Amino acid sequence: MSGVDYEDRVRRIWAAFERDGVDGIRPLIDDDVEWTPSDGAGAVRGVDALEEYWRLHRATQTVVPHALEQHGECVLVHGSMRMFRDGGFVDTQPSWVYFFRDEKLLRAAAFATREDAVAAIREHTRAD
Repeated sequence: MSGVDYEDRVRRIWAAFERDGVDGIRPLIDDDVEWTPSDGAGAVRGVDALEEYWRLHRATQTVVPHALEQHGECVLVHGSMRMFRDGGFVDTQPSWVYFFRDEKLLRAAAFATREDAVAAIREHTRAD
């Protein structure tokens, strides 16, 4: 088990995002991170691509983290997301996983359920 507090790193990423949006996370991550958003739009790579995605979608989504769990070099974030559309909204409780390797954030991906997120963590761990 790594001695790195990945949970704290992810907590700081979320706090910076909540405070300053994508610009807030720039100092905390490398530019080649792959992001898979919660809405199924497909993965984007790099902070500029994430910023463009968020520019197009921030008016239609709100995301809130509720609990973080460190699983080795992965951090599972369980939260809630509200998507506004068609004069209403849909609430979901997705989970996001932040995948690290050797202290570097490789990717962050959204999953519809905690079970799907845990399965992805297991797959990531087996790849080691």
